[in-house]
Amino acid sequence: MTTLQRSFSALLALVATGLQAELADLTPSYNVKRSQGEYRFDNSKTDYAALKWKSSVAAGKYYLLEFRASAEKNGELSVDLRGFPEKSSDLFGKYTVSTGTELYRVYFYSPAAAELTCRIFTGNSIKLSGLQLRELQPAELARLETGSLNDQFYFLRRPTGATLESVDAKDSLEGGKAVRYTLLAPDGTALTSRDFPLQPNGDYELSFWCKGTAGLLMNVRIDGWASGRKHWYLTREFKLENNEYQLYRIPFRTPDDVNRFLGRGRLILTLKTTQATIEIKGLTLIRKIEKK
Repeated sequence: MTTLQRSFSALLALVATGLQAELADLTPSYNVKRSQGEYRFDNSKTDYAALKWKSSVAAGKYYLLEFRASAEKNGELSVDLRGFPEKSSDLFGKYTVSTGTELYRVYFYSPAAAELTCRIFTGNSIKLSGLQLRELQPAELARLETGSLNDQFYFLRRPTGATLESVDAKDSLEGGKAVRYTLLAPDGTALTSRDFPLQPNGDYELSFWCKGTAGLLMNVRIDGWASGRKHWYLTREFKLENNEYQLYRIPFRTPDDVNRFLGRGRLILTLKTTQATIEIKGLTLIRKIEKK
């Protein structure tokens, strides 16, 4: 590494440290204590503990809220971001939290300048560290990989008819983790991803590895639904060839108007059967840039 490269890396590290320090010194609230940049949520006396703060965001920018968390016992935590002039831009999500430390990422687009009221709350005793809220850089918007987010990047819509668990991807050449989705009953259950950032008028490719019973039909939708707007989405159907990991690719183009989908999309996967099990891993989103 050259002297210039070392200096640049040091600068990036300094910037990152500054971003984290900004949210490592928040005033604790609602049964939360702070110690050396770590927040400890204590529900020993009540079933509610919350960390609450204010953050300003600029118009037309993409942001990432990131942190790591672990719990004394398996449970849930919630993330709530409110304060946009239009309420449809506000965000709320529930996440599982376990005894192992996991990485959490919440992507969002800011259509207007706002001072957000940010809240992370739980009825569990948890430890939270590495908290930062920052603007996404162009390179991060051009390529998004979720390999380290298997446990938290997916959830079940109408979860009564299915289960979701993190497993070792034993049959994958790359190894790592996968999400095992088991459909138990045909009640409209769908495997759904968290929101990922999308820019307007962009050519993208979404890809992922999946395995399941040969011949199984899989419906995959890239969905940009936003309240009060014309629904933008596209659907593709795939037939699994064999019970081995296969790479699936979906090219698509986003609308010109970013407000139609509020700068975000999600993957919704349904199985055309009554009972089945699949494994999915390595979800990657790439924006194709034309060479001049």
